[in-house]
Amino acid sequence: MKWTSELSKYPSYLHKKIKKGRGIGSFDGYQPWIKKSDFGSSGSATTIQGIVVPRVHHVLSDLEHIYFMLLERLPNVIDIREQWPILHIDKTLQLCERFGVTHGYEGNAPTPFTIDFLVTFETEGKKYYEAKSVKTPQDARDPKVRKRLQVEYQWCKLMSCPWALVKTDGFSGANKKVVFENLNFIREWFKNRYEPDEEETREFIRFFKTIYNPVRRMDELLERTAIGLRVTAATADNLIRFAMWRDLLQVSLTERIELTRPLILRP
Repeated sequence: MKWTSELSKYPSYLHKKIKKGRGIGSFDGYQPWIKKSDFGSSGSATTIQGIVVPRVHHVLSDLEHIYFMLLERLPNVIDIREQWPILHIDKTLQLCERFGVTHGYEGNAPTPFTIDFLVTFETEGKKYYEAKSVKTPQDARDPKVRKRLQVEYQWCKLMSCPWALVKTDGFSGANKKVVFENLNFIREWFKNRYEPDEEETREFIRFFKTIYNPVRRMDELLERTAIGLRVTAATADNLIRFAMWRDLLQVSLTERIELTRPLILRP
């Protein structure tokens, strides 16, 4: 599911962005319709280097940032396209009229609706797509926002693409800061350029579980693990972060994860 780069398929006012590659392609050839640079230095828009797809991704809010990292942890996710545009402008104009929504314009030209994430999954060799919209619980209850989301939903329905409003209660409000910091903590294995090794990871988890104690600090457990497995402290550190990232060690993301604190595993 992707847009063609053939300009004749689109209204002329979309050509400038499409020529730059915005909104078309997939995997590392994709560029989002909206980028961080479109917002200047204000707000919480930022970029993040992808693990699943090796390109820079543009997220426009803290909640999008968190959800992007959660998506990357799912083993059947193979592509994540953020700020994915609906370039069927005639359809969205019709849907806006139907649901009483004011269509966005830039000057005299209508601007595309954008879906926060178009996610490609692969299960047993079969690919399928799902559209995801990320909103705060407050915005999700706002009648005006819900009308705009209805346009997204109805268009996706026409395209036979499942659409869902992401439930962000678990990583918004009071939980947002700790979940964000925890995901960044366990994602450090990638920033450290650790190359995952399945056999090494299995051996690490097996040994770690034999010495695990819920009242002992993580750094103490890692020190014993490094000695027991005869690996460096840095390797043990990367292994536990990767194991948590892949949910092979099932941690609670709402409980603060730090080397100097006990590690709380989910039951």
